[in-house]
Amino acid sequence: MNTNSAQRDRIPAGLADLLPGEATRRISLLRHAEKEGRELPTRLSSTGRMRAFALPYILQELSRRDGWPWAADCLIAARDTARSQRPSQTLHHMAQQLVLPIRQGCTPADVVHLLFGPDPQPPWRHAVVVWRHNRILDVARALGAPAEALPAEWPAELYDRIVLLDFDGRGRLVRTRCVNADDELELAVSDQPVSIDCRGNAEDDSDES
Repeated sequence: MNTNSAQRDRIPAGLADLLPGEATRRISLLRHAEKEGRELPTRLSSTGRMRAFALPYILQELSRRDGWPWAADCLIAARDTARSQRPSQTLHHMAQQLVLPIRQGCTPADVVHLLFGPDPQPPWRHAVVVWRHNRILDVARALGAPAEALPAEWPAELYDRIVLLDFDGRGRLVRTRCVNADDELELAVSDQPVSIDCRGNAEDDSDES
């Protein structure tokens, strides 16, 4: 499948006449919130629930620093399983706050289909995708992120990294970058955006995360 072609064909008509190179749609891709110390095996821990509660404000702060004008209007999570409902739980507070449904998918291809597939979907400008640790980079690649913009691995203990993918009016990916959300919040008073090198050393594990 030519992902860029699918994206180009299905940009909402109202955005199609914008200049090439001008970002008109954003995908914020992140891992579910913390699970360490969880009281229930399939759910978020207390720390994870706090991060999930803060997620709307984290994304709002990132958007403010970027000059990104649109709030989240599309929410996608890895499908609930018997072992984990953490991705959808991470989005639960945001969904309530924004009065949005949480769509779910099983594979990276499902994410592409939900965002750019042939089935009619409400037009969106800022999609938030929450996935599991073991396949989150596959989702980024399926959405067109170049290898040089992504880490080789995703550390098992890392929960605050967000991959931002910006698309122009023709559906072309014009920017991919990773930010450390915790650093953004810690430096909120400085108005200096923080980027991290996503290609740094990382360790992974094989457990479902």
